[in-house]
Amino acid sequence: MKLVRTLAAALLAGAIALAGCSEQGGGAGDLFDHRVDYIGDNSKVTQLLDQIGFDDLGKYTIELDTEKVPHGLKLRFDEIKGAVADSAVMTKATEALGLIKNLDYVEISSGNDTFRLDKNEASEALGYSVKKLGESKDALEKFISERVSR
Repeated sequence: MKLVRTLAAALLAGAIALAGCSEQGGGAGDLFDHRVDYIGDNSKVTQLLDQIGFDDLGKYTIELDTEKVPHGLKLRFDEIKGAVADSAVMTKATEALGLIKNLDYVEISSGNDTFRLDKNEASEALGYSVKKLGESKDALEKFISERVSR
């Protein structure tokens, strides 16, 4: 079933789920704690996207492609801050692929521009399975620290 959610709904779900947290996006530990097993769990996916920080890129809608394999996450930005395929977008897409267990691809679009990253491409770029980011907090911490130091 394909679900389309507006950013307002995403923020509301995230706010409700995170009401007791002192701060959002506190690093690898918070991201690791928000891992999701199934792309079809829209409330958990929304919370994870908030933790990853996709809202830093602009207002967007979410479409979850859950009917059949490959399972996908499509983010449609009204107007994205920066380029659709810049390093911030690629990093966030890689984190989503690693932290959502059965996610096969992420597609990000704004206007006529579209960027798509699948788990095989991400794994090839990393030199190891992107899913390791969701299996090992150490691997996630290393990935984040490498991106910050660039």
